Amino acid sequence: MVRDALEGARDPLAELLRRHWDTAVFLATRVLGSADLARDAAQEAAIAAMTDLDRLRCPDRFGAWFCGIALNVSRRWLRQLRSEMPGVLPEQVSTALGPAEAAEIADLAARGADSDRSTA
Repeated sequence: MVRDALEGARDPLAELLRRHWDTAVFLATRVLGSADLARDAAQEAAIAAMTDLDRLRCPDRFGAWFCGIALNVSRRWLRQLRSEMPGVLPEQVSTALGPAEAAEIADLAARGADSDRSTA
């Protein structure tokens, strides 16, 4: 599907983003503490993934790559929000994942990659 998307097909890329959207939003919510902000961050990550798809080294890792972009966007936003509006965001919001969450994300990304391969 990634190869088709690299050749300009929109449907495969849309399907890949759809498959990994919930995980990206989940991760962004963990970082930002807000589901609304998380959806916006995931949207920015989707745009970055669309424009930088040619930078993806391993097509089988699209899900992990996209979720990594979502995490990076979320962390950047959190830094900006904290500097612009100190005290507004809860300090307990963590940018670090615990071991259980990291394992869950790895499992979701692996299942997404398996699904990507089965439909490629």
